[in-house]
Amino acid sequence: MRAILHIGTEKTGSSSIQSLLRKNRSALRRQGYQTSRELGRPSQIALAVAALPTDERWRVHRRQSLDTDEDVSAYRLDRRSALEKELAGRDGTLLLSCEQLSKLPDEQSVVRLTEWLSCVVSQVTALVYVRRQDSFLVSLYSQALKSGRTAPLDVPDEVVAGAGSKFDYWSLVSRWANVLGPDREVGRVFERDALVGGDVVKDYLDVVGLHPGVDLAMPSRRNPRLDSTGAEFLRLLTLHIPSRSHGRDALRGDVSPTVTRAAQDGPPLAMDPAE
Repeated sequence: MRAILHIGTEKTGSSSIQSLLRKNRSALRRQGYQTSRELGRPSQIALAVAALPTDERWRVHRRQSLDTDEDVSAYRLDRRSALEKELAGRDGTLLLSCEQLSKLPDEQSVVRLTEWLSCVVSQVTALVYVRRQDSFLVSLYSQALKSGRTAPLDVPDEVVAGAGSKFDYWSLVSRWANVLGPDREVGRVFERDALVGGDVVKDYLDVVGLHPGVDLAMPSRRNPRLDSTGAEFLRLLTLHIPSRSHGRDALRGDVSPTVTRAAQDGPPLAMDPAE
């Protein structure tokens, strides 16, 4: 069995791809594609735990309450055993997705993951979507506003730092290509004009070899964008009514989804060209 491993990056439609895989397990299996329920949902976070070093506690470790090296080792063994049992007797192509894998710190993490997966697959191809860094930054800012940020949009220090940051795509793709080989990494640009059908799900299906005519339940649009008017309204609202002050504010409520639904058709949120 071979695996196509979708590794993100962040803010490039990962939730939609994961929803596609989750909703269509049976239909995909009929086409010769396998999925897994044993690695986490919606993102298969066990893949990140299998890959990351244990010299520090990463966010994925904390989310799984893995406080010690022994906890991490036991978790890896448990999930690997569950994966082997789940896929026993199956063949074809295994479709996996975990956007946290785009943040692996080094090539050794990639090696660790491929060795962990070797119990079920003999070949791994990585699929990575990237978007222009300015567009990526705007998307991250929009998400931060929904979580209570009040500062204006600016360029963070890690963008200026460049190499090694999550905005450094060259280091990311090199890390994976150096381990898997350049012919085992597929890079796609997350822009409407560059995607098959102008849609990341349709593009993903094309990459993995599924074409129009296959009966699949397509996911609804996830994480809709916030236009510039809505973004500034939400920022100013949060300045006066914080999103979290001893729990949910009774006056504010969960206003972010409402603002997002009402503010999608105005001028897009964008960086100042001077920056």
